[in-house]
Amino acid sequence: HGAAITFIVWGALHGLVYVIEMMVKKKIKFPNKFTFLGWVYVILFHTLSLIAFRTNSISDLKIVYKKIFSFTYSSYPLGELTSINSYFPLALTGLLIVVLFIKELMEEFGVVSKSGFATRFVRPIFYLIVFVLIFVFGKFNSDQFIYTNF
Repeated sequence: HGAAITFIVWGALHGLVYVIEMMVKKKIKFPNKFTFLGWVYVILFHTLSLIAFRTNSISDLKIVYKKIFSFTYSSYPLGELTSINSYFPLALTGLLIVVLFIKELMEEFGVVSKSGFATRFVRPIFYLIVFVLIFVFGKFNSDQFIYTNF
């Protein structure tokens, strides 16, 4: 995906966390009731590690992580959202996040597989709606090929 040092940082983060997980698993046996917490942990770690994957330099990475983890409330953190002229994309994004979260929970904890109706109707309709939304709101005329700098 690239030849920058940030990709090495991204890989090192994953390697470090994997080694820590293996060491902890040898010492502690987690009951199944903690499955949800493990799922949240994986999603949060992976999401935060993708920042290293997408930044252009280590200095950019430091700035982004510093802003995320500074926990200072001296300025309005979502101030950019007030300049949006149309709230439809924001509302659509929020709705999609909620729907994807619910879908993931249903699939992760087996709710969908227990319901014939959900398996036959809800899942295909959901995927069809997402597929259509991608084509309606997607940007397909990119000016630059994603691997140009590789």
